[in-house]
Amino acid sequence: MNTTKTLNRWMIALHLLVAVLLVGCSSKSSRVDQYISKADNRFSSGDYASAEIEYLNAIKLDDELHHAVARLGVIYFDQGRLRQAASHLRRAVQLDPDNLEVAYRLALLYLASGDAAAAKASSLEILEMDPQNRHAPIILVTSLGIEHNQASEQIQQTLEAFEAGAPDNPSYQVAQAIRFARLERMDEAKQAVQQALEIDPHAAYAHSTFAKIYAAEGHDDTVEAALSAAAKDTPVRSPFRLELIQFYLQGYDIEKGRSHLTEMLEAAPNLVPALVLLARVEQADNDVEGALKTIHSILYLDPTNHDGLIMKAACLRRLDNAVEAAPLLSDLVKLYPNSHLAYFELAQTHAVLNQSKQASQSLLQALHLKPDFHQARALLSLIQLNSGDYGRSTINLKQLLKSNPDDPNIQMQLASSLQGQGNIEAALELYQGLEASDPTNAQVSYLKGNAYLQLNDIANAVAAFKQSLQRDPDYMPALERLIYYYLSEKRFSDAAAQIDSRIHTSPENPELHMLQAIIRAAQDDNDSAKNALFQAIELKPDYRNAHFMLAQLYLKDDELDKACSHLEAIITNHPRDIPARTAISQIYEKQLKWDRARDHYEKILQVNPNAVIALNNLAYLYSTVFDDLDHAHALAKKARKIYPNHPLIADTLGWIKHLQGDYNFAYLLLKESSEQLSDQPEIRYHLGSTYYMLGDEVKARQIFETLLASAPSFKQKANIEQRLATLNIDSADQTNLTPLKQILAKNPNDPVALIKLAKIYEHMGNIDEAFACYDLILASNASHLAALTGKARLLSVSDEPALALKFARKMYALRPNDPAIAGEIGRIAFLGGDHLWSVSLLEEAVKSLHKDPELNYYLAEALFAVGRITTAKTFLNQSDAEHARELSLFLAMVDPWTHQAIDFEAAHLLAHASDNPLASAWITALSAKAISASQGITAFEQLLYRFSEFIPAKRDLAILYAMSDQNHADAYQLAREASRTLSNDSELTLALGILELKRGNFKRAVALLAAENANTSSSAIIQFYWGMARLHTGNSAESLSSFKKALELGLSGAQADEAQQAIHQIEVDAPF
Repeated sequence: MNTTKTLNRWMIALHLLVAVLLVGCSSKSSRVDQYISKADNRFSSGDYASAEIEYLNAIKLDDELHHAVARLGVIYFDQGRLRQAASHLRRAVQLDPDNLEVAYRLALLYLASGDAAAAKASSLEILEMDPQNRHAPIILVTSLGIEHNQASEQIQQTLEAFEAGAPDNPSYQVAQAIRFARLERMDEAKQAVQQALEIDPHAAYAHSTFAKIYAAEGHDDTVEAALSAAAKDTPVRSPFRLELIQFYLQGYDIEKGRSHLTEMLEAAPNLVPALVLLARVEQADNDVEGALKTIHSILYLDPTNHDGLIMKAACLRRLDNAVEAAPLLSDLVKLYPNSHLAYFELAQTHAVLNQSKQASQSLLQALHLKPDFHQARALLSLIQLNSGDYGRSTINLKQLLKSNPDDPNIQMQLASSLQGQGNIEAALELYQGLEASDPTNAQVSYLKGNAYLQLNDIANAVAAFKQSLQRDPDYMPALERLIYYYLSEKRFSDAAAQIDSRIHTSPENPELHMLQAIIRAAQDDNDSAKNALFQAIELKPDYRNAHFMLAQLYLKDDELDKACSHLEAIITNHPRDIPARTAISQIYEKQLKWDRARDHYEKILQVNPNAVIALNNLAYLYSTVFDDLDHAHALAKKARKIYPNHPLIADTLGWIKHLQGDYNFAYLLLKESSEQLSDQPEIRYHLGSTYYMLGDEVKARQIFETLLASAPSFKQKANIEQRLATLNIDSADQTNLTPLKQILAKNPNDPVALIKLAKIYEHMGNIDEAFACYDLILASNASHLAALTGKARLLSVSDEPALALKFARKMYALRPNDPAIAGEIGRIAFLGGDHLWSVSLLEEAVKSLHKDPELNYYLAEALFAVGRITTAKTFLNQSDAEHARELSLFLAMVDPWTHQAIDFEAAHLLAHASDNPLASAWITALSAKAISASQGITAFEQLLYRFSEFIPAKRDLAILYAMSDQNHADAYQLAREASRTLSNDSELTLALGILELKRGNFKRAVALLAAENANTSSSAIIQFYWGMARLHTGNSAESLSSFKKALELGLSGAQADEAQQAIHQIEVDAPF
């Protein structure tokens, strides 16, 4: 390889790369310079919009370009786009800490945002860099507020050092003036600002401070002159110009303020503070659309502008769109967590939406941020007053009264709050004081009358209302009170005379004609009432209350179209009127105009998503007319959440659940509703239909029959009659098979018809068909109790006890406290083999359902199965005759002293009793035992597999085990369990003795067998085992005697051989 050539190629490539990079860098640098040059020219000419674009282009190429960053910070600051200004100014200070133009603006931003510490630190840093800076002393003092003496002394030293270094700079005197004003040393403040103006008569900030000092004393002309001097010859975006405009707009000269504002915006259309002032002017002029347009411009320039967002929310509220304003303000308080105004606006919006709790929380936060925020405290006290929180409202109103002791509105609210607390005397004292201070105030006398009403002092209340009308004859609240008082006393002539005299004086007042209509309607003179309302509407065509009352009168006369026309008139002028829309929706429902009703309900929910009547009625429409059960369910569920105890809502949601097939949940809701509204046929029908679908035939029949008797013209009459006909079909009559099939041909899922058909199939022995009927019901309603019961019962007698028990437990989970169901489940549990649970359930049922012979029988049977024979006999005696005879026979058979001599013909009949499986199994075991011990053992083992607690079977199996040649592990345990119940059973005692002997417990065996030897006549087997026991305990003589006696009594087989061997061994070992 030629190394020299290779090296040369690399060097050439390197030079080319460097050249390219240099060209690229040079090009980039050139473009940056071009952008900066253009931007600086535009900035100098005041064209901030164009300058901003060029500076941003430069920063895209070099984000470390401190000059561009700083200039953008200045542009945003001067335009009032403060959040954007803050980020750029901070970045500019980082890039160029010595830039004083940036530093003082950043200090001012800190001051504006309430960060006094940062403002103070920044001003001190500026003074270190530029001891004669004219802005820093003013920012420094302004950041301090009223300081402690030591801090004031330190600042004073700083300011004096500043003055010494810059005696011709008026900033020191201005700073002193601000400091003295904060300390309320006004003479010294005035003297200081005068000194500043002597140093520099054109110092804008000195004139501005002068204006602020004199504004506190109400010298408006002096203030105007000072602000004008401050604004003179300042740049178009000068804050001093804005200050003058704001002063004019606050009332000194509004037209001049508007004129100056227009001029400013023509010169600087993107000046955000000026746009904010314009939006406020437009709001004051009720030009909401114009204000929103201006606010749009503000937020375009500064999307998070505090004032712009607050004004936008206020405009939305005025357009009745508080729903949209709420999330806007929720985001605002996150952006400005220290803004008391943001929380106040949010509270106002919550209040408009009737969200008192949220409004109160926002107001408390506003007061936390600004404890002397009187507007917030006034609104909070009003919300507390209106919500009945009189204790807190009284505290807040008293606090407000300290700051505003002569404010009559606060005094009246405090009186109302005291009334709410029951302190009427204190309220009356306040009202009387207000009456004395203002003899023309009709409202105070009216409120005093209300207080007397609360004391039930009617005479003084009426006198107060009359006094209110003497002060102002047209004061409607007092006149209404007086009229309603006359009406309550049936003093129609006095009421009419009062109104007629006012109409004669003020015939153009529509409210008087409205009251006249109320008087006529109270006298059942509806035609005269309508005429009076017509007059009221003629005087005031959009008179909402007159139209509404006319609609109600037409509804009384069943003139639905005329009622609708007046409600439509209300909605035309008041599209958000919920009562009017609700009323017209209900009329459209009566007229079966479902679409119109739905549309009006939907519009109500647009205004108030929590309007409960609309939610409920709309849910009913969607469920019964429009076949949208999911939407209906969502609406009704929401209504239920808002009013959880309202019976109509419970009915609606319950019926929707019924239509969805959730009958158990429907039952709970409809039962709740029916208990409160038992006189409403439709609600009772809904509950009856649910009982029907659940298979509760008794309750369904009771409700349907009552409905036919009490509401013969009920719209569901035909359906009720059809269901009653089905309920009355006898399921024990096989001839009803065809009618039931005909019913199911029309309605394949009719659960009552299916249950009755299943029972007929059971009686006919068609078990598979019965299962099919139950399965069809359970496919659509897995919790159908009657179907579960029927299927469980079939399973329990079809050799599927485990599955039967599964269904029984599901039944119990559905109705754990229903004694009737407990009886059914108890019987199934017995047939399924869970005898202990069966006893528990049947005891519960018998306890609640007294004197039920059949239940007593089933309980007796279950008690027998678990060995509680004595208790079983008690309930057996209380059962019906047929069952008692059967169970008595069974009792005789299980009695250890009688069952050996049983009448096997009767036993044969008992064994084939299908509803007594225990008896059947017992007879089978006895029969097997009679054939052979081994067959008996097998039969009793099988019996105890199904009836594990049946004591007689344990007894007999234990005895068989004991007498057999083999050792059985369970024998001893069975014998012990049986002996606890059958303590005097000699055969059982013998078996226990034998088993103790086999277990090697010889002493215990001797004791048991000795008792049997003494109590029993000669028995070869007893003598044999007695001999064995004595042999093992060392008593050979008695043992030998017992073995010989056993052989004499006929002992045979292996035991006889064993006895012979024992005798031989004893005689060999110890010959006698």
